Amino acid sequence: MSETRARLIVWSDGAYACQTHDSRTGTRMLIQYDGQAASRRCRVARDGFEETVTHRSTLADGVVLRSTTLSGDRRSTLAWSTKLARPGLVRRVVARREGTRATWEQRDSIAGLEVVYRRDGAGRYAGEVRDRTGALVWRSTWEAAPGRGWQGTYTTPDGRPAGSVSFERGPGSGPDG
Repeated sequence: MSETRARLIVWSDGAYACQTHDSRTGTRMLIQYDGQAASRRCRVARDGFEETVTHRSTLADGVVLRSTTLSGDRRSTLAWSTKLARPGLVRRVVARREGTRATWEQRDSIAGLEVVYRRDGAGRYAGEVRDRTGALVWRSTWEAAPGRGWQGTYTTPDGRPAGSVSFERGPGSGPDG
């Protein structure tokens, strides 16, 4: 027989916390809200865990939502993801490690364009920009220049050079800067 127990705490300022425990599955859940702009949800089970923190704020032109999730399981998989939604931009970043294999991806939706960056090795990233129809607008590659900053190159959809850019490190921008 399964039994789920719950405990709810409510404060006078609107904040609350709720804890649950399912005796059959061993799953525990915690949900918290600070009464103003942030909430937290944690789930711990026999097969893994997940924690999500969401923060809401307002701007003159709309609402900003930022949500971050950390999760892990018994197979040594660890994942971190964040989503930022604000007027004119939706950004999702996902970093994942499965055993010794690591991946990283950032996906931005801006003014009808989809911009995707992926980790392409140590200190290297590859990017693609696509329009609303999915057509490729350009590609980019980025490489960290140790102690100097970032070097980027752009190519057209057919592979021709379209430009390059360099972001130099400024004084005080790092441990040896």
